Amino acid sequence: MLDIKRIRSNPEALREAMRKRRNKGADVTELLALDEKRRELMQQVEALKAQRNQVSAQIPKMKKAGEDTSAVMAEMKEVADKIKALDSTLGEMDGALNAMLMGVPNIPHESVPEGADDTANQELRRWGEPTAFAFQPKAHWDIGENLNILRPVHRIPGPGQPAGAGHHQLLPGHPHPARLYGDLPALYGEPGLHDRHGPIAQV
Repeated sequence: MLDIKRIRSNPEALREAMRKRRNKGADVTELLALDEKRRELMQQVEALKAQRNQVSAQIPKMKKAGEDTSAVMAEMKEVADKIKALDSTLGEMDGALNAMLMGVPNIPHESVPEGADDTANQELRRWGEPTAFAFQPKAHWDIGENLNILRPVHRIPGPGQPAGAGHHQLLPGHPHPARLYGDLPALYGEPGLHDRHGPIAQV
């Protein structure tokens, strides 16, 4: 999550990043407007609290001098009620602001090529050569479904994801691939990863 101070100090950088991402993410103007309202409200609360503390320090002196403090006490009661109401509003603003900040994607590095989709990505390096199959290989999730060890889990798509996008969940009773990987060396008489560092997966 980006720091609001960073966004506040250089909003144009985020706006440019959102432009490059085809505005998939945050409404920078709305976010900054909410942040400004929140800071103004915080100043009001701090001013009221300072007033309350100052007057509260004077009340004992007034009582000691035999002065009537009923009007001052009533005024402080109103100030306390205002502080309570503003603190409640601030809490709601904090929640809304945090929710907006959670939706702000990271700013792409300046070296990232600009494009409409992943077809604009540039290949920087390649290690070895891709395996050439004489058939159309299946994705691991398709193989998992065919073996009845994976099931699709649908969720609400995030920004930039197609409707119905989701992931697959391992069905109960089947070992996690990470555990199988940890057990693999033991088949060859070598300690597995789980022997060296403890369990690496919980099924």
